[in-house]
Amino acid sequence: MTLCIAAKFPWGIMATLPGPPIPQAILFATDSRLTDLANRTIDIAEKLFPICSNAGLVFSGNYEIGRTCVQELQSELKEKQTIVAREIFSIAHSTLKQKFRQLAHTFDYRYLSVMLGVYDYENSQAKLVGYESPSFQPVEMTGVTAIGSTSEIKRLYKRKLVRFVKERFSHGGGVGDSPLEWLNFIQIVLDNAVIELGLDPHVGGLVQTAIIERVGFNWVGHSARKPTGKWISTLRRREHWHKIEVDSQREIARTEKHPHGFFSISK
Repeated sequence: MTLCIAAKFPWGIMATLPGPPIPQAILFATDSRLTDLANRTIDIAEKLFPICSNAGLVFSGNYEIGRTCVQELQSELKEKQTIVAREIFSIAHSTLKQKFRQLAHTFDYRYLSVMLGVYDYENSQAKLVGYESPSFQPVEMTGVTAIGSTSEIKRLYKRKLVRFVKERFSHGGGVGDSPLEWLNFIQIVLDNAVIELGLDPHVGGLVQTAIIERVGFNWVGHSARKPTGKWISTLRRREHWHKIEVDSQREIARTEKHPHGFFSISK
């Protein structure tokens, strides 16, 4: 299973829930699983990327094509002093389309889907836009959106997230006005969905999370108690995601910047 999640708040499926106003933000969560041509899997992939100070993305499809497109976008946007949202979306459209066309003929698996989150300072809004090969026409998205997996798993994820939040409210709890708390919900539900589906508990071993809001793109670490009772922390440091057993500080796994082989991000 691969699941790349982005959620735009406060609009979408959370808009009718009680609680204080939630600042506009894009929340990203994704697993780390790659599948090779022989259908073997590894859980070391970087799938979540900042592309400039106020934008980031996740992608699914051919990993080599996707990673090359990300690097091209980062290079294009790095030279800009001030980047407004409409310019980021335009550059993303042209760069993705051109780079995909150059690379697709060299790979058997020719598909790429991207979710790009941007904080639009001109309009004080967080915007989430999807692009799919081969046209990469931008489509604005709201609420919780998933790519890289089956429709069944996407529906399960959304259903569990809504249920999780409503149950929290029903027990007298609430949600603060920090998007970070909502991001914690997403990480918990992603873990729970893996359990409910009866999948290998190590699927997507490093859940990568980030937030895009008024202050721009920021990595966000998280911790959770596993069924074994151990506290596990996942954090970003020295350009890798690290999963660590809190008590012993033993590193369980980490992502690799350049996995070797021909991989896809798919079910």
